[in-house]
Amino acid sequence: MKLAFSTLGCPGWSFEKVVSEAVRMGYGAVELRGLEGCLELGKLSELQPQNRVGTKQILAEAGISFCSLDTSCSFHDPEKLEDALCEGREAIDIASDMDIRYIRVFGNSLPAEYSEEESLSRIAGGIRELCLYAEGKGVQVLLEVHGDLVTPERLVTVAEEVDRPEFGMIWDVEHISGCTHRQLYAAIKPWIRHVHLKDSYSEDGKRVLCLPGRGDLPLEEIVRMMLADGYDGWFSFEWEKVWHNELP
Repeated sequence: MKLAFSTLGCPGWSFEKVVSEAVRMGYGAVELRGLEGCLELGKLSELQPQNRVGTKQILAEAGISFCSLDTSCSFHDPEKLEDALCEGREAIDIASDMDIRYIRVFGNSLPAEYSEEESLSRIAGGIRELCLYAEGKGVQVLLEVHGDLVTPERLVTVAEEVDRPEFGMIWDVEHISGCTHRQLYAAIKPWIRHVHLKDSYSEDGKRVLCLPGRGDLPLEEIVRMMLADGYDGWFSFEWEKVWHNELP
């Protein structure tokens, strides 16, 4: 079982501390969402062209890697589409230069002013454009199961419209609607390349994040199911302290 963690869980940590703590805790990889309060990947010192060789060397010497670069790209808003594409292209270039296999993007919403079909087509079109840009660069564009794209029908619609070998999905197991985890897994299994693990429980109609094992998500069942089915990608612990400062 390959374990990674997201830097969402350690706001304020330096690159050096992220690496040392990953080694100390026995993780094999880090999912990079930001460092020291900066969430814009293109502004991180460690990812600047002149520093990339040194960053790769530090990771290699520690025996860990960056398993994914997590962007903020989303494609549901036509007015922000070009900005999302620019951010995605930049992340693909960084990932390609640093031998990072994946970048993360979102869908993410279905605005009321557009039909569902129109929004899903727009989302698929934006992701497909990034996939075409990633062709031959050794990078895959992963759509995270998140926002309004948490049903089998919507996710399969987008995946089939993108229809590119550079496309995949991140299964965030907390985000699900209208089906069981087994049903969602069965639908999106061909595209799952990466998994986000977290736990939560329902309270007053909302999901409340908690330590793994203290919520109601079937984490052990999901992990065992995927491993038995041959999944060999990363399980990434996503502790969202950046967004939820109340977390320990």
